[in-house]
Amino acid sequence: MHSSFTIFPFLRRCRFELVPLRATRKGFTLIELLATIGIISVLVGLTIPALQSITRAGGVTNAAAMLSDVLQAGRASAMAGSTFVYVGIRSEDGAMSAILMASPTAQRGNTSNLNVIGRPLRLEGITLNDALQLPGVPEGDGIYTLEDSDFTALNYQSGAGPVTFSKVIRFAPDGSATLIQNSPARGIAIGLDAYPPTEQPADSAVVYLNGVNGSVEVFRL
Repeated sequence: MHSSFTIFPFLRRCRFELVPLRATRKGFTLIELLATIGIISVLVGLTIPALQSITRAGGVTNAAAMLSDVLQAGRASAMAGSTFVYVGIRSEDGAMSAILMASPTAQRGNTSNLNVIGRPLRLEGITLNDALQLPGVPEGDGIYTLEDSDFTALNYQSGAGPVTFSKVIRFAPDGSATLIQNSPARGIAIGLDAYPPTEQPADSAVVYLNGVNGSVEVFRL
């Protein structure tokens, strides 16, 4: 004899109904889209000046480093060749240029018939600022800026025509540096600004050349 029973008798009394889920909305409403565009525009407006500042500051940092390399190369060439080496520097049309020239006769103060060393350096978006003062840069007697240079300008014949470098620094065979004839320099401060200039100190640097031992130091805020 078989007997039957229900394991879950209460299920017979339960009614199950399938409740349709509410359709999920896709996309944005016009108001939400306009609000999103407005937020993005504000963020972009805040970000672009910061990126420009970083780019400009990076340009000044690279320019200071490259100018330092030129100065150190000039000193090394003067000492290795036992001659006088001249560094010509100019700033024009939003760019700074530098060139190395050596005297074949090792004659003090003679800037004629110089031999070009390497290729001229040109840095776009950089300009000279002799009035620039930054914390830590040495001051006092015997410290000059490029405006004090009284050497005869260096002339270079480029593919586009003659180029004149009016600011001149001279390295002696002993490695010392000056920009005034017959007068030693304790130091030479070369101010660099991003071009076009702004009032932001982060866009500036001073390359300081020790006139006695020829060491180079870069000052930034």
